[in-house]
Amino acid sequence: MLHVYEARGLSATLKFDRTDEEAEIVLRWAPLDEVVDAVLDGRLHNAILMIAVLSATVRTGRARSAESGGHF
Repeated sequence: MLHVYEARGLSATLKFDRTDEEAEIVLRWAPLDEVVDAVLDGRLHNAILMIAVLSATVRTGRARSAESGGHF
């Protein structure tokens, strides 16, 4: 079983030194739509990230649908 949590209201904080496998990770904030495009284009391959991004997109779409009366 895998639990993915959605964090909201985040902001940048002080950087810290990364070591080992984390040393080369580049931190970059990206809009959800941009990340969805990267998943669908095959530029991102991490299965957990893909599930989280696509799930967030569905939830966002359903929230918008509910606000508009449930119609597309």
